Amino acid sequence: MAETGNMRIQIASGTITDIGTYGFYLGKSPSFLAPDIKESNFVVTDFPDENGDTVYIPAAPKKKAFDYPITLIYFSGSLNAANTAINNFYESLVGKLITIYNDYKKVMVKGYVKSYKEAEFYRKEKDVVTFELVFYIPKPEDCNFKL
Repeated sequence: MAETGNMRIQIASGTITDIGTYGFYLGKSPSFLAPDIKESNFVVTDFPDENGDTVYIPAAPKKKAFDYPITLIYFSGSLNAANTAINNFYESLVGKLITIYNDYKKVMVKGYVKSYKEAEFYRKEKDVVTFELVFYIPKPEDCNFKL
């Protein structure tokens, strides 16, 4: 397992690739280790003649979909190389199922790129650019939070 970028991705059914091979490094990622439970799993009844509420929760409550934002850092020894690299990488993700292996946090999530957030440029002799990608994770049961 390559540790270069602290994250690996699989685009659709392609090979699992360390993001360092694209020139990216993981800057920031969520720290949660379990998805939230769907609110519809909680059935609450308030009887006027009783204190508090009576709550029913199924034995195996269902989990809700979630967003998984990651901040990536692009670093290149060439000036003005970031725009093309970031755009090409983003376009390769759009509309495809992406599997993210976050080797730093030891989790695996599967979803679709949902948005690209504004980049910050640090250009002077070299390109260093940070940007955020938000992934929509529709099926929490396909994820692994204990790699």
